[in-house]
Amino acid sequence: TIGRYICLACFSVVLLACQTPSGLQTPADSINKEAIATEAYNQAIQKPSLPQYVAALELLESAMKKAPDSQSLRYKSYDLYYRLVYVGLLEYFWKAKSVYSGFPESIKYEVSPPSLAKLKHLQRQKGVPASQLQAVILDILSEAPLNPAGHIELGRYMFLKRGPGASIPFAHQALRLSPESKSIYADLGFYYSEYVQRQTCTYAHQKEIRKAIKYMQLGLNREKPSPFVNDELSYFYDLVNMRPLQLKAAQSAYETENSERFKRTLATALGDSGKWQDSKKLFEEMTANGADDVNMALLEFSLYFGQWDDAVSYGAEFLKSNPDLSFYDVVSLEFAEYKSGVSNNKSYAELIAGVELGQWDSNLDAFWRGELAADSLLAKAGDVCEESEANFYVGLDLLINGDFNSAKPYLKKTLDLKAYNFIEYGYAKRLLKDL
Repeated sequence: TIGRYICLACFSVVLLACQTPSGLQTPADSINKEAIATEAYNQAIQKPSLPQYVAALELLESAMKKAPDSQSLRYKSYDLYYRLVYVGLLEYFWKAKSVYSGFPESIKYEVSPPSLAKLKHLQRQKGVPASQLQAVILDILSEAPLNPAGHIELGRYMFLKRGPGASIPFAHQALRLSPESKSIYADLGFYYSEYVQRQTCTYAHQKEIRKAIKYMQLGLNREKPSPFVNDELSYFYDLVNMRPLQLKAAQSAYETENSERFKRTLATALGDSGKWQDSKKLFEEMTANGADDVNMALLEFSLYFGQWDDAVSYGAEFLKSNPDLSFYDVVSLEFAEYKSGVSNNKSYAELIAGVELGQWDSNLDAFWRGELAADSLLAKAGDVCEESEANFYVGLDLLINGDFNSAKPYLKKTLDLKAYNFIEYGYAKRLLKDL
């Protein structure tokens, strides 16, 4: 028994000798706190909830007191504060701002500033004054003037509020700060694409068309190509008459996602590239699946390739299922009748009745009815698109009335204006070949 007490006493002395002086922590203790806090952070990220975030933040703050120089702990704390602000808990905004201000510039360059989380929250709210949003935008720029993420998000915000034209400068600034970022190229491609397509006349914006193509190409993920980007690229290659690239992009879109949308894009690209039978096959597959509006595309391509009787047949099918016509549909039907000599037994006046016409369409309609002179129609053309259409319809009218020689200059002018993806360009090309 005496031996046992002696051994216990010796053990106690050894244990006391191994302990650290009161108030000091071993490196192992600090590492252990950081590991526990990191595990709590990981769990909060995997199963996000307010209690998880708050519990993880308490552990992270405790660990940071023991390891104040740990950028890893600082980043994890900031990430959770940012998330809380993003979901609307703005009481955490100033803590997020405080942690963010302690980051070195190299980290600030990579991490989204806290005001960006605040902006995203406010964007989801209704009735937020524009002045308040503007103030937050200025905060973002002051917090992180060299952070590309802030400029990227501002570009996206401006797109929603003011359209693509307002987004482009922010995306270019982000690109200057981070020239290797594919996501910024993708954003720029999208903004330029939207900008062009929202214009009344796309062909009046050749510079923007080329930029849309350039940035979409640079932003395209080659390993996982987006069918939507390739679909857009196919359309833009059509605008500038790059037929091999138009077809390649359309094929890539359809191979990535076998859908009716991308099948239509491929069918169009095949037709534009002169592969009529392949194009026709795809379009007819779509009509078999109930896509009645495809008959107009079949009619148009039949006219491009001089298949006059087919054009009339497709036109008749189109009329059966599409009572809502446009001026261009009606004249395409008339064009098919003129070349085939077969009538669908409906006059222009009957077909156009009830069609809603815009200002320019009304001018074309007045000319086609004989109520507006050719010179007056041409004088009313406000851009290259309207000028192209006006020249074609004047030339077609002269052809229908037997004045072939007078028609030629107008048809040639249609081609010279290079509105490549307009039906009038394809029609004029066909008519001049026949003449």
